[in-house]
Amino acid sequence: MKYLILLISFSLFGQRFPNATEIDPYPWGNINAPTTLPSVEEEILTPNGTTIKRIAPSNVSVFSNRYPKLDAFNRNGTIIKLNSSAGGTAFYEVATGITRIIGVDGGGRWANNLETPNLLYVSFRYANDRSIKMQTYPNPYGSETLLYDFTDTHINYSIGNIEGATDWNDKYMPISAQKNDGTYELIVLDLDECKANPNSPNAIYSRMPLLDDGESIIDWVSISPTGDYVVIAYFGNFDINPYNGDSIVAYDNTQGTPTNMRVVNLTESHAALGLDVNGEDVYIGIKDGSTNCPNDCMGEDNDTFLIMSRLRDGLTVYKFIDTGNDGLARGYYGGYVTTTNYDRQGYAYVLESCCFRDNSISSDIIAIRLDYDNNDEMEYFFRMNSNRIDGRGTGYMTVAPNGYEFVFNSYWYSQTLENQHALAPAWYAKYPQETLSIEEVEQLEIPLNFEYYNLLGQYLGTTKPKIKGVYIEKSFYENKILSKLIPIIP
Repeated sequence: MKYLILLISFSLFGQRFPNATEIDPYPWGNINAPTTLPSVEEEILTPNGTTIKRIAPSNVSVFSNRYPKLDAFNRNGTIIKLNSSAGGTAFYEVATGITRIIGVDGGGRWANNLETPNLLYVSFRYANDRSIKMQTYPNPYGSETLLYDFTDTHINYSIGNIEGATDWNDKYMPISAQKNDGTYELIVLDLDECKANPNSPNAIYSRMPLLDDGESIIDWVSISPTGDYVVIAYFGNFDINPYNGDSIVAYDNTQGTPTNMRVVNLTESHAALGLDVNGEDVYIGIKDGSTNCPNDCMGEDNDTFLIMSRLRDGLTVYKFIDTGNDGLARGYYGGYVTTTNYDRQGYAYVLESCCFRDNSISSDIIAIRLDYDNNDEMEYFFRMNSNRIDGRGTGYMTVAPNGYEFVFNSYWYSQTLENQHALAPAWYAKYPQETLSIEEVEQLEIPLNFEYYNLLGQYLGTTKPKIKGVYIEKSFYENKILSKLIPIIP
């Protein structure tokens, strides 16, 4: 045991993320269609060393990744939760390749808590039971615990109006709800209080009315990653944006009632909330192509395709600059953004389906650094075959918390898969991981932050423990994560 501890103490493992490369001249879409279809659980290797594996079984109509901004991976990245039509929700265990089909109401949402990575928040929406409950994989109904009950007070509710998310610290949950009198309201649940005192009045951290003419003008409501802000994405609110009715509005997440309303951006399209390189909450969205909108809806540069707006003050920069060598705007067309890379803040991950104009037959997975520099760089992870079929989920990709594993949907240009699956089936991918030498470790830059765990892998926080013992220290750098055992001798 002593030998094992010493061995682990001097073995540092780091994730090698791709080197930055320029977006503008990148040759999107220049590959040939595949000639073979991998079998279930068969691994194939991309030219840059990424392992891709088909995980959706044959003869199942739906076995696919959910919406990109929602968590597919649990918090420690060991289980992927997928849509399924096989009698329940599909759970794929990454290490073993085991798939389990389990009945979970509404599919459930993973908790963002390393101490309870298999915990699910589940929405019950029946006439006699409209409640939020906790369940634990793989025994949901044997582990059911009430958090909050809306049955007597509300006609309907949803977490974040379907698309919203809890904060990355697993403290606050956004609820969009219709009261018994027909009006709508936003409720922020205090998850710690819900767990300690289920259905207590104190479990409602804050609440405020939403517009009375229905949820249809609200796209989603969410809590920012830090938990400091409540964000509402509007469609059709012409009081805020008289040009096309779309807007992103942020409030301080103040106890009692959210305060300090401000318009973060006059646009609304596919988007996610993340953390910039400084750890501040930001909105990252596809640039809206709407007409009748002033320049500040879109940004002045028509060759940029992502908007990043800081929630604190609305400071906006434009990312993904891609004019093309021929001077024609290319870039981000009909793809998706995900920011579920909790262990690697400062990046947004993008599924790039560039470009219809180039007759692309592929989709590319890249990461954009969320800084405020005027650059056109990206990290290129890998390219996948993915013929796009409207309305069939072929553009859905989600990144794991570690930032280098992915689940995505693809028909792989296979008529067989198109016949079997109503939605494009799920695949798993992992970018190469390398062991760092002692010489490389000695040349590393200063860590951005630390996390500490006990030897059972339980998360202890970001401050070095003070109690005598041996602990795991994870060091987070700009382009790598290192882990080692450290002794604490007070």
